Amino acid sequence: MTVFVVTFVRHGVTAANRDRLIQGQIDSPLHEDGAEQAAKLGCLLSEEIFTGAYCSDLQRTVLTAKNILAGNQSDRRPRLRKDRRLRERNYGEAEGKTWAEVDRMAVAAGGPRLPYFVPPGAESCPDVKRRAVKFFKSLCETVALEVNDPTSVAVNDPTTTDQANDPTVDQVNDPTVDPIDEHINDPTDQFNDPTIGDATLAATTSIAECFQPVNSACSRSSFKSFAKYSVLKKKSGKSDGIKGMFVKHDRKEVEVCANVLVVSHGGTIREFIRYFTEEMRCNVTKCQGGMDKALVCTPNTGVSRFLVTVATQGRGPSRVDCLCLHNNDHLR
Repeated sequence: MTVFVVTFVRHGVTAANRDRLIQGQIDSPLHEDGAEQAAKLGCLLSEEIFTGAYCSDLQRTVLTAKNILAGNQSDRRPRLRKDRRLRERNYGEAEGKTWAEVDRMAVAAGGPRLPYFVPPGAESCPDVKRRAVKFFKSLCETVALEVNDPTSVAVNDPTTTDQANDPTVDQVNDPTVDPIDEHINDPTDQFNDPTIGDATLAATTSIAECFQPVNSACSRSSFKSFAKYSVLKKKSGKSDGIKGMFVKHDRKEVEVCANVLVVSHGGTIREFIRYFTEEMRCNVTKCQGGMDKALVCTPNTGVSRFLVTVATQGRGPSRVDCLCLHNNDHLR
């Protein structure tokens, strides 16, 4: 049995967010306030151990993830991997329009309102859910394989032989490099079109350049309130590998083998949560807001964290438990 934590984070705020524009898959940059939000979250999560990190290939998630990881004090900071299945919903002809304009389009069409209205050329919510589930199941398989087969190449360990001997692979422990690895899991997926998004990403700045310093106080009250959701290492745990990590759940310490950071988009994170609650029967009643708030669009840099159990390797997740939902203590 494999038990691990997945930590979902929405990207920081963009100018388009401020202007109430539908971005969809437009490659909008972070607003400076968005970079600061991410840096504050990085401060909050600075003492946690992340064994893996993923984001979409759109720069607002890439830079958010970089700011989070830049504040991490672990000596095992993972390489950041891009996956196009984590992109925001494609809104077709609605992209670049205001939410109010698109709502009027929905009314004129006489069908469902947002977010269930499907503009011409757009994905539906079920379309987004399908690729989100596909990513999540492959993530479960990756983590389970790494835990159950110690001889396999550990995708989250930058010191493994294949990566360490490859001069084309950025080593995350080298502060002079940009720890981004083009990681496409499924070449048959339409969202893995290699012509999408690469031009912008080629100009992405390094961690040192995009990291936004924050006040050293870093809201100690935020640390205290978020502590009950944290993934920490037992003092008696081994210093090597990932053994000894635990998370508190139902008043117990649950040992976990991994803590994976996934930085994505509001609409996509909602479909992950929809899958967890509707198909995996994840109970969110004890989380912030409960079921009434589960399927709202999470705030910019909001954190939703889940405990995932894979009972049998190769059969996907068997259980998902909610640890926190849409938490933004770091912004208070």
